[in-house]
Amino acid sequence: MKKPVFRVDELMRLCTNKSVLHLGYVHHSNEYEEVIKNGQWAHANIAKVASSVCGIDYLAKEVEIIREKFGYEGYFGDVTRLEEVKLDRKFDVIVCGELIEHITNPGLMLDGIKRFMHKDSILILTTPNPWGRNFIKRINNEC
Repeated sequence: MKKPVFRVDELMRLCTNKSVLHLGYVHHSNEYEEVIKNGQWAHANIAKVASSVCGIDYLAKEVEIIREKFGYEGYFGDVTRLEEVKLDRKFDVIVCGELIEHITNPGLMLDGIKRFMHKDSILILTTPNPWGRNFIKRINNEC
């Protein structure tokens, strides 16, 4: 039997020794500083294995705090208007984790991502599975 591949393990493997652009990198909760300090922040875990990591997020205040307080490179920007972000680099890996389901027009984000990709770049998109066990259980409990 083949060993299962876990999402986080695969993400870390794909980001190892690569330049990474992480879209939607701010942990969107009031406790984001605690999540960072506790080592539960995806961006920090990517930074441990990547050769470089840069983030883009629309939470301007948090982007600034994370840059100043924790030293992570990050830019304010709307992922549906990436042409407005003042960043001019290509990346080996672009990560969009649990982001695409929040966007009204994902095509705008996908078009904008192209400017950050070279011919061998990979794009990692993850999104929650609405038919997963927890979702089914929740539906059944509400009936």
